[in-house]
Amino acid sequence: MFGKRSIPAVGTSFGLERIITVLEELGRLPAQAIRPEVLVAVFDAPHRGAAAATAAGLRKLGVRADLYAGAAKLGAQFKHADAAGIRWVAITGPSEVGHSTVSLKDLKTGEQIEVGLLEAVQRIRGALAPSGGPA
Repeated sequence: MFGKRSIPAVGTSFGLERIITVLEELGRLPAQAIRPEVLVAVFDAPHRGAAAATAAGLRKLGVRADLYAGAAKLGAQFKHADAAGIRWVAITGPSEVGHSTVSLKDLKTGEQIEVGLLEAVQRIRGALAPSGGPA
């Protein structure tokens, strides 16, 4: 198609995006099952590695965590998480790195606390559990 000579070829496509859309429309693929539970914000460029390590740690503990890919201010990252339907934002800045903690912000209540990674997971699980108690 783009070259001057003809090259015979055969190909296939599964149409994965279309399959996912149909499954969502049929209610066979819950939206929350694919949405991250936490957005790990990047405080600044020097702390990107710490943010990546936080995201990896959360994932290892079973939390669906997404690392913010851009280079925006924290407020813009909070807005991104809110628009994406992500309730929690984890921040690993200079203070958190020094204390081996993470600041966890609940976008639903506005509460922000500095906790260890395990406690962050417990808080996320507690808020997400159907009974409201720890999962």
